[in-house]
Amino acid sequence: MRFTNNALGLIILSLVIFHLCKVKGWSRVELFKNVISTVDPDIAPFESDTTSTPLTITLNLMGISKVDEKQHTVSGTYWMMMGWGDPRLSWDPNMYGNITSVQVKAEKIWYPTSVCIINEIGNNKCIDAKDKQLTVYNYGFVGYLTNVESVSQCKIDVTKYPFDTQVCGLAFENVNFGTEFLKFNEDYSNFLLQYLQPSSLTTAGSRSQSVLSSEIGKELCGTWVGCSLQTGILSPDGISPSPAMLVTDAKTEVFDGPHACAGIARGCRDKYP
Repeated sequence: MRFTNNALGLIILSLVIFHLCKVKGWSRVELFKNVISTVDPDIAPFESDTTSTPLTITLNLMGISKVDEKQHTVSGTYWMMMGWGDPRLSWDPNMYGNITSVQVKAEKIWYPTSVCIINEIGNNKCIDAKDKQLTVYNYGFVGYLTNVESVSQCKIDVTKYPFDTQVCGLAFENVNFGTEFLKFNEDYSNFLLQYLQPSSLTTAGSRSQSVLSSEIGKELCGTWVGCSLQTGILSPDGISPSPAMLVTDAKTEVFDGPHACAGIARGCRDKYP
């Protein structure tokens, strides 16, 4: 009798799970039918510069392969998340099985095509999500995660030699600002060091940039995301650089190890640090 009850319970549980999966699968079909598929990928969510699409850039530095002080360049590998708003792609999760995000092929929806890295050595590198997967969130936000390898220009400060400081990062610009109306959002952009392993010669310190700004039609045409790289003489332990004074825009701080970097500046071509 106990065996029969257990078997019956397992059958009922299996039916419930099957029903829930079927309902959620049907909800996903309905979501794509009623929301995702209704958006024309050739039509942007903006009408003019007064209804610009907000765009954010978040970089997560994975590694630094080379810092060239003579050429004022840094070679780095990043995870980059570019996100933008599209209110047409919003829905109530309660109506679609509590689904809050879905993966969508980029060709199915509109995505920015004019965001380029303008301080890339050699040539400008534009961010292209073609043939990639995008994540669409129920509150009308789209995210594109990709890997970026870049050799970018830096601004070097040798006034405190041998504790040189190079302000490095990637400068992004909307190269078609006259037709593709994007508004770079500084507040929600960021620079992270979550995956960076401490180097024996270089540490990263926080630096806030706020003086470089430019407006075109009252909208930002670009954003700079990066941090300062401090090099110096090894401390007696042979591992970390000796503490050095690093002057930021707001205050003077002492750095003796890796720190999270949240340096954001805004600017247009030839205006980055």
